[in-house]
Amino acid sequence: MGFMKNDNLDLRFIRKFENILEYRLWNDMQCLFIPDHIQPTITVNLTVLVGSKEEEPGKTGVAHILEHVLFRGSKHYPDPKKYLEQQGIYFNASTSYDYTNFFAVLPNDENLLQVYLKFELDRITNSLIRKSDVNIEKSIIKEEMEIYDNDIELVLQEYIMAAAYKWHNYRNSSVGNIEDVMNITVQDLKRFYQKHYKPENMILIISGNIRIKKILKLVVESFGKILKSKRERERERLTSLELPQEGSKIVTLQREGIKPFFGIAYHVPPGFHKDFIALRILGEMMSLEPGGILYENFVRKGHVANLNCYMPRTIDPGLFYIMMQPNMLQNTYKSIERVINLLENDITKLINFDVFMQAKNCILRKYHKTMSDTQKLTFKLTEYVALGDYRSYFWTQRKIKEITLDNISQSAKHYLIDSNRTVCIITPKVPIRKVEVPRYNDSAYFTDNDSAYNADEINKMCVKGKKNLIKESFEYSFYYIELKIRKIHSKKENCVFLYKDNKGEVKFSLVLSYGSAISMRNKIKEMFLFSKMIPKGVARCNYQGMQSVLDKMQSTIEVDDDIGRIVINVVCKNFFFKEMATLLYEIIYESIIDNAEYDWVKTWEMSKVIDMLSDIKYLGVVELDRLQNSYPLTSIFYNEDLLEQIRNIEIVTIDKLRLFYNELNQLKKMSCAFLGQYQEKDINVLKSIFNKESCSNTFESIEKPFIQHVPDFKMLSVIESQISIVFLGFNFELNDALIEYPMLKLISYIYGEGMNSRLWIELREKRGLSYDLLSWVDLKKNFGDGIFGVYVITSPGQEQEVISALQNILVDLLKNDINEEEFIMAKNNFANYVHGIISSDSNILETISENMDLNQGFQYCVDVVNLINEIQIEDVQLAFERCFDLLNICIVLVGKVN
Repeated sequence: MGFMKNDNLDLRFIRKFENILEYRLWNDMQCLFIPDHIQPTITVNLTVLVGSKEEEPGKTGVAHILEHVLFRGSKHYPDPKKYLEQQGIYFNASTSYDYTNFFAVLPNDENLLQVYLKFELDRITNSLIRKSDVNIEKSIIKEEMEIYDNDIELVLQEYIMAAAYKWHNYRNSSVGNIEDVMNITVQDLKRFYQKHYKPENMILIISGNIRIKKILKLVVESFGKILKSKRERERERLTSLELPQEGSKIVTLQREGIKPFFGIAYHVPPGFHKDFIALRILGEMMSLEPGGILYENFVRKGHVANLNCYMPRTIDPGLFYIMMQPNMLQNTYKSIERVINLLENDITKLINFDVFMQAKNCILRKYHKTMSDTQKLTFKLTEYVALGDYRSYFWTQRKIKEITLDNISQSAKHYLIDSNRTVCIITPKVPIRKVEVPRYNDSAYFTDNDSAYNADEINKMCVKGKKNLIKESFEYSFYYIELKIRKIHSKKENCVFLYKDNKGEVKFSLVLSYGSAISMRNKIKEMFLFSKMIPKGVARCNYQGMQSVLDKMQSTIEVDDDIGRIVINVVCKNFFFKEMATLLYEIIYESIIDNAEYDWVKTWEMSKVIDMLSDIKYLGVVELDRLQNSYPLTSIFYNEDLLEQIRNIEIVTIDKLRLFYNELNQLKKMSCAFLGQYQEKDINVLKSIFNKESCSNTFESIEKPFIQHVPDFKMLSVIESQISIVFLGFNFELNDALIEYPMLKLISYIYGEGMNSRLWIELREKRGLSYDLLSWVDLKKNFGDGIFGVYVITSPGQEQEVISALQNILVDLLKNDINEEEFIMAKNNFANYVHGIISSDSNILETISENMDLNQGFQYCVDVVNLINEIQIEDVQLAFERCFDLLNICIVLVGKVN
């Protein structure tokens, strides 16, 4: 073994395995390096071998809170988020049951890597963990928990784990119990930090375009300075082992306004065990679409609407989940009985060699896809280093190839039995009554005034703006929403309000429309960059100050852009609405275009585009879009390629941005879509934003002319790629969007949109030419034209065969050979898609905002659903023949193609 010495700090070479270089620092910190000179970025991942599994009773959530707080500041980096963003570094973190990850993606710059490693060193050794930061993060995590609480499948999983485990800490949510989280102290966090954030408990992975000698020196100079812990490297066990389950368990709960859902789980071995691999293949065999055992017996037969099988890879024995959503409530218990009977009695009779090989190949393709991208490989290896050895990722691939059908049967018989089973059922109930159980330390038991809790101030905040709120149920139907929408129209304002009792939360989208097709010419990049700048500070506070204001208000602001419009999306509590309205006014009329912020926004946006140059799928999407929308260079609708995007970002100056902002202040149209709990005074507060006098700048609705593209062929050869992607598409003009768009959407479902489509069955299931494909029909909002597209990921050398299949199936559809079964399935898929518009608050709000632009309501959705029910095969055929001109096809090949 080799040694590298620097200031008496050793870095020892361990091995080279599958192009991964493994080293170990003198302090027992493990380091993995994955050189890849075709990667335009450097990825850094630090895995700390501690997760929620190591938490003590009453301290659940401490690992997750600490992960949040470690972004709040350290000794030499008091504001790390701003610092990293200014450097153009993308960063994030996650906490699981077994480990915590901190990762970053950097531009290909070794000096920047040195900067980041110094920061990471300071974070894991000198974090401040201040009380003020902890309190803010607790509020953020509380909101995060509320979001999780709306994810019904995640809720189902947590209830299953709580029931399945009696002793092991896997029974606790990785984000913690809300009461524990609120009571965790700074001292709790510091003890957890000092105990677990030790070098022997960490694995550093660096991948990308790196020079090993330089990287070794940087790592020694940074992490080599951490003192070695006195305790042994071996990870101590801080949770009880789970004893074998002694009988089946069942949990039932009720939620308001949801569809029924159920989950079945079985205890399984840890992620490194050979039986885990066999069960992983079995899960794939069950859920394959089409062909999967559960899919064919339940989804295709209409018993359930959704199916999901998965097994999280864990250090200690975990669970094998089967999640399903019945089509109707009365089928729930019968569906559970049928599923259990199949799993525990009939599964070995139903598995066959064809499905077995299909499942194995599907899993192996995913491995190969990950192996072709070192950034994805870096993230994937974190699961395996937590298991004890990163090499198990590669060994698992080999074991998959060795697994036989007999291994699958034996594992199914051993683990899928009633005494090893836990079932959780969620059913809807309106209204539901929750029982509040008094606590011993409830404030009702105390009579003396206790100013330490500042109760008056807290009560004012909670009651503020709520005493006059209406309490009413909310029905997720198009008719109900359209009936409840309140509209306000005038010369200066166009507002739509929808009341929804939403735990005091409001969401709204503020749309700023400005300019014209003439005035916007040559200003597209200014608009794009400005949309990234406007949340970066206002006259009274800079970016950091603005973030502090948002944190205090437990609010978020996101900005999006399109030609001639900027959309500001806001989520906040209703009792902070007035403060949020004031902040929005300042953003619109008093934003600052700061030099430093401008510099890092440009750097950050350019680095994102540069990253896209290595994404062959994105390259193909951009090129196909350019062919389908072939507008001239002088048009505001001209589609830039990635290199043009980089050049145009470079030439945008801060003076141009400031000029653009001055013009934006002369906007002529502002609209707002609002969803949540509000009072009349909230409407008046929002209307005050519209009262500023507009200047003389002319606003015109920007209309996009239809240009019929010409047939074309482009090939983008990326020799380093291990795959090829075939794109095919064309554009078309619509006579009546309401009628023709749904018909063409049905064609897309039949052709290639979904796993029951002709392309999927022909190219993936029958001929093995692809492991990922999709077709789509998109209607351009506000315009009467649309596009049709399809992509197929395939192996090099098979492109021509794929292209022939794509064209032949289109020709077959023109011959009117659509059968009744696939037609009905396509209609059901599209009807579910339309109903999905009201499946969440975000979808509802987005649709309300779009409807304002299109001057339509939710009646449009009702009309579409009714039309779907009435459409006949002949109608679809006529629309297809009129709109789809197969002589105008554009084809793009990208990847390892000749």
